[in-house]
Amino acid sequence: GAIFKRAKFQIVDVLPDGITDWARGWDCGGGEASRNQKKDPDYTSGTKIGRHGHAFYITSVIRGQWSPLDVDRIIRQTAQTDGWQCPIVEEREPGSAGIAITTLRQQALAGYDYKAEPATGEKTLRWQPYANQVEAENVFLLKGDWNRAFLDEHEIAPNGAHDDIIDSTTIAFMRLALGRAAGDYGLTV
Repeated sequence: GAIFKRAKFQIVDVLPDGITDWARGWDCGGGEASRNQKKDPDYTSGTKIGRHGHAFYITSVIRGQWSPLDVDRIIRQTAQTDGWQCPIVEEREPGSAGIAITTLRQQALAGYDYKAEPATGEKTLRWQPYANQVEAENVFLLKGDWNRAFLDEHEIAPNGAHDDIIDSTTIAFMRLALGRAAGDYGLTV
């Protein structure tokens, strides 16, 4: 019943030459702010993916339970590290608070290709295009200290306590697979 099979991901030591298309997807959790409400609050997760032909290379996953101010700082710092040529797509939380947060973040990320999109619909259906490419063995992981958390979360989805890495990966994947933000096609991430 698992959506993602651990064995379908290959870990590589080096990336192929010629990756020119990149995207970083963010799923921002409540982190420290929600510790009073939850014993194990959601994480903020940012996944960077590059595309080479029909293959997708996941090169970096940043994940933590940070305060809102630290989330802003980490997203800005990561954008600086990734460079302006790496589009940033974030899942916008519903309601006016989500719009306010992403509007401020857009201002703070002036000079970067940043877009916030609402997530609608059932989560496992949003994951399906990405899951199909995992099943086809078209998704590779660059060897890194984040690999274990990434694989562990994928292996137990949708029954795990957290799915933040999957969400941020799906957001970045959809940006690359469609060539621009999913919302530009009338789709939701």
